[in-house]
Amino acid sequence: MKFGVCIDYTRAQMVKDLGFDYIEPMLSVVANYSEEEFQLCKNTLEALNLKAECFNALFFGDVKIIGKGVDYSIIKAYLDKAFTRAKTLGAKVVVFGSGKARSTQDGLTKTDVLNQLTNIFRFVGDVAKSYGITIVVEPLCSSETDIINTVAEGLDFIKRVNHQNVKCLADMYHVACSGETLEAIETAGELLHHVHVTDVEELTKPSKLKLLKAALDKCGYNARISIEYKQNHDPSLREFSKNLKERLKIFKKQLKPTPILAWVYCLTFTNLRI
Repeated sequence: MKFGVCIDYTRAQMVKDLGFDYIEPMLSVVANYSEEEFQLCKNTLEALNLKAECFNALFFGDVKIIGKGVDYSIIKAYLDKAFTRAKTLGAKVVVFGSGKARSTQDGLTKTDVLNQLTNIFRFVGDVAKSYGITIVVEPLCSSETDIINTVAEGLDFIKRVNHQNVKCLADMYHVACSGETLEAIETAGELLHHVHVTDVEELTKPSKLKLLKAALDKCGYNARISIEYKQNHDPSLREFSKNLKERLKIFKKQLKPTPILAWVYCLTFTNLRI
């Protein structure tokens, strides 16, 4: 199991020193870097031998994917630039959250939106495949979107899209907010391709992480787990680093795969979650 953190390249040295395996920055931000800043980002990560194996925030508000006026040529141009940069930095996985971008709008029903999203993600999956990238759809709680709120709904959507480069993510904060059990994770199999864990104290208790570990073991998941931890929780960079280190220690201890199940995973899913 690899452990990363959702953070940008300016904290790469700290992340490396703390023992993380990768960073997970925002793709929509990296795509809009000037060429000079992108080169600085690239050089910084290369010097540390640290990769951005995952990215989140696939779409920002300036790329329309739902409603009237969706332009596939604009989407393609954005994806080509974004995926080229992501691949240069080591990307394997890109997260689609973007709650506002996918919510019902322009007088559309949920069915209309899901139909549009299905077509969009078959298209996005084709583009991602050409870069060796897998898109993971992140279920978000109802306060952020009215479309795909649970892992179960996310898995249904993935099956509907039916594309080898479009899979599902499980974010434990949103799972908790939605009141969902871990049953969908247990039965997800190779459709589960990425996991987010949270810094919310209640969800980092050993009893909660024990349940998550059991679900991931049943699923056969042993790829990557990204920690979402916001620096604004701490008054200083020193405190931020200290607390992030402690979170990593907890997650590594509690979520390390059971050895025999990790062996089975290697035989079953190694080529599916790279």
